[in-house]
Amino acid sequence: MNSKIILLITIFIINFQKAESQTTSENLDPNKCIRSAGHVWSDLKKDCIRAFELPTQLIQKDNSYFASMLFSAIGDTVEVFSKESQFFITRKKKIILL
Repeated sequence: MNSKIILLITIFIINFQKAESQTTSENLDPNKCIRSAGHVWSDLKKDCIRAFELPTQLIQKDNSYFASMLFSAIGDTVEVFSKESQFFITRKKKIILL
């Protein structure tokens, strides 16, 4: 009887560990950002961030969140995070010929 209980407990523990590892790996994006915590990868910062917590946000007329913006240190590039996509806006320098 005891060996059956030990076998059942062992099987339960192994199955629990497999389910936990699958959930964890599915919860991480390729850059190891935790999706369920709202983290996304920022190419500008080279780190996981929570875009909806950025100080600069684009808000729709109905006061709902639309996108967030992250500015580079020198201000020539903006990384934009929306619900559907992530993209960059880069300011090109004007060349003035005399």
